[in-house]
Amino acid sequence: MVTPGRRVPRSSRKALGPDAVSQFAYLALSVWIGIGVVVLLPGMHAHVASYSDWVNLYRARHWARHPLPYLRQAMEYPVLLGWGVWLLTWVPGGETGFVLANGILMWICAVAIFRGLRQIAPSRAVWWAATPLLIVLATQNWDLWGIVPFVAAFVVYERQRWSWAGVWLAVGTAVKLFPIVAWPFMVYALWKRGERAAAGRLTVAAAAVWLALNLPTLLAAPAGWLWFWRFNALRPLRGDLWTTLHVAGLLTTSQWNAVTLALVMTAAGAALWGMSRGLGTRAATAIVLVVFLSLNKVWSPQYMLWVFAVACVAEWPPWTLLVLSVSGLIDWVNLYLTLPSVRLQRGGTSLLPSWSALYPWGVGLRYVGVVVAAIAGQWLSMGHASQCGDRKASPGRTRST
Repeated sequence: MVTPGRRVPRSSRKALGPDAVSQFAYLALSVWIGIGVVVLLPGMHAHVASYSDWVNLYRARHWARHPLPYLRQAMEYPVLLGWGVWLLTWVPGGETGFVLANGILMWICAVAIFRGLRQIAPSRAVWWAATPLLIVLATQNWDLWGIVPFVAAFVVYERQRWSWAGVWLAVGTAVKLFPIVAWPFMVYALWKRGERAAAGRLTVAAAAVWLALNLPTLLAAPAGWLWFWRFNALRPLRGDLWTTLHVAGLLTTSQWNAVTLALVMTAAGAALWGMSRGLGTRAATAIVLVVFLSLNKVWSPQYMLWVFAVACVAEWPPWTLLVLSVSGLIDWVNLYLTLPSVRLQRGGTSLLPSWSALYPWGVGLRYVGVVVAAIAGQWLSMGHASQCGDRKASPGRTRST
């Protein structure tokens, strides 16, 4: 564990270098991402490729023509992701070049996440590299782009470089919205121990960088920039739990808004209460992010990568990471293999039982896995603030940036 406010000793840096664990991690990540990319290439596995946003959006949005996001074409992602994907459309080779370029960047992101975890949660980093979730989920969307700055924010926060923590949170939020969840807990931890100037620097840096990244697009294409927010506000219920209740007539969309807000705010309040009694910043962030993702009106299988990553950051027990891996794989198989399979017919007879009878069991297993892992992880995190980078700095060791 890296002691907050101190540089990694030279003797300890070897442990972060290409030792046996790192070599295994790089090999595992190469295999996972490699398999995920190969099946998306034209002519390989059309069914799996059809569920990847890389392939779907490239084809449906005619990205081979390089339309300017936000200005000429609607983009339902924050600005860094939108412009980053646009740049990748210029890679030679058409769809194949686009997929390969994305795959290379995803491998770089996965390695960066591993290296970040080795600095703040060394015993969990290898679990990140070993999870087969990366085969099926890393190439579905661009979530790893957002997880990199999310982990980086905790790395620099551990070192008490407050402004840089704000910078990384802003970068992460400009890629995917989820990293912002960590901000209130970082600020509260600093405020609670009397480091209000540090909390201010973190907040100002985050706000300034986020504005710098967003203002050019907002000023050039206000409607295009706002579409990200409108799109997510208008999206229909597609989270398994809420959709089930909605279909059963037990929940309307407006009721969903109220219930979800109440549950997330309750989780945030419980996390802040826990922090006043020894819960660390990473553990508090983990529980709120997991609650938000699990109860969000839209659930996508790749959200399990965020759950897994924040579980590693919070240093949940290894067995919970195994549970999350199995739950995520069940969820992917359930959604992307079971549903089309049960619709296949041979001689007028379904090959498998009806989807309505089979699908809910897979959903239930995923919820059970996440809930069990979260409860165990948070229970064991109580009272271990020193393991979450929340110890007060020793005199003369506090970083100003």
